[in-house]
Amino acid sequence: MGPLRVILINEVDGARRNLKNMLTRHGFIIVAEVKDAASGIMAILNTDAELIITEDATVGWQEVANCAQERQRAPVMLIVSQEDERIAEEAAKLGVLGLIVRPLTERNLAIMARFTALGSLFGLPRTPARVSEGLKAKSRRELLSDKGIRVILKKELP
Repeated sequence: MGPLRVILINEVDGARRNLKNMLTRHGFIIVAEVKDAASGIMAILNTDAELIITEDATVGWQEVANCAQERQRAPVMLIVSQEDERIAEEAAKLGVLGLIVRPLTERNLAIMARFTALGSLFGLPRTPARVSEGLKAKSRRELLSDKGIRVILKKELP
């Protein structure tokens, strides 16, 4: 598997630039870098990305996730500002495959981005009901933590 092609959607220029720098240092290729959901949807429809990364602070992230799910485009990874069950459940219903909580480390961002893209390739559940069941496993806190990333990788990937 070569470098992953990513669409990055974030309203804050500095945060978007920081995410881009962290991802490119880990070998990701940013194919589109946009600041709003409408531009993100256009990028989804017009680029050949393997991963879409957005944040819960981005107005319209739900439409981005919905578009990616309905059109069977690249999986979505959502960066959230805090652990919040409501956001996790909403993301699951919209087919978001990856979820990571700020503050981020560069390494954990890269791990979760790869997990999200690979999870899609290995057929991890993307339908709302099955993703919701996965979020109820053991504890949501564990799934949203660094430790949770390792647990998911060990349990889900062959």
